[in-house]
Amino acid sequence: NDDPRHMLLPNMNTTQTVAFSAYLSKSFDGSTFGTLREIVYDKLESNIGHAYNNYTGTFVAPVSGVYAFTWSVYVEGRPDGSGNQGEIAIELVVNAKVVGITHADTESINDDDSATGFVIKSVLMRSSNVSGDI
Repeated sequence: NDDPRHMLLPNMNTTQTVAFSAYLSKSFDGSTFGTLREIVYDKLESNIGHAYNNYTGTFVAPVSGVYAFTWSVYVEGRPDGSGNQGEIAIELVVNAKVVGITHADTESINDDDSATGFVIKSVLMRSSNVSGDI
């Protein structure tokens, strides 16, 4: 077949495709949001493979493979009463382990900042060594 599209994606199995794009529909105050809280991206633009749960904020890899994650954070320089102008750190957590972090910090009023993180993780799905009924 001389069609270049088939040469780029040979035998692509669409049942194994997993991808999602989500965002927060509303801003939040980082100074009152708290620490170690899950960020739930409530608006889904796509959720191919239905691996992201926009009610819990959890992504569960349904198949073995290589997964790429990217996320961005934006802060606005507004005083919060404690002298901070706008600062937040966002972690990407896989199996209770931090695998990526972004940090955005403003230093003055009306100063804005943003940060973007990118992580590639290989995920292996396998049988357990647990015997018996599960």
